[in-house]
Parts: sequence; structure tokens; C-alpha cells
Amino acid sequence: TGRLYIGAKLPGASTMRVYYKLTLTGESFDSKSWVLLNPNSPIVNDSKMFNEYEYQINNVNFVGAKFKVVLLSDDSINSPELSDFRFLALA
Repeated sequence: TGRLYIGAKLPGASTMRVYYKLTLTGESFDSKSWVLLNPNSPIVNDSKMFNEYEYQINNVNFVGAKFKVVLLSDDSINSPELSDFRFLALA
């Protein structure tokens, strides 16, 4: 089980997608597929403030984790930004 926190500023119609891979002892990340992770609350489009988004991975035991954040926007001038990224593995 784990919780992921991402600070993001998402102007206009921009958005972000978060993917993860988890491994058990002796497994390789290469053999795993990326899994889409949905935020606990809706994405807010705001060009002035960073908002914190929480993601949760439930009922899974793991020894390794990888994350991929994909920032998407149709506007090359007002692109999305990240301010921080934290993952807490919970026992």
C-alpha cells in the first residue's frame, strides 16, 4: 500500500496522467506493464496556483516502485508544471 502526492499547476485544458509499476522480490520492472493511477479528487485547471493531488495504491505488497507522470496540453505557451513529488510506502 502506498500514497503518492504530486504538486501541479495545470493551466487551461491541460491535464496529467500518472502511471506506476510495482515489483515483488526477484521480479524485473521490464516484465511489468504501466498501470494508470487515478487521483483521489478531480484535476483542477488553474494557471496561477499549484494544487496537490493525492493518489493511492491499495492492498498491494511490493519491494520496488516506478512512476511516470505524463503532462498533456494543447497550449505550448501555458504548459503544465510540477512542484513536488512524494511517495510514501505504508506497511
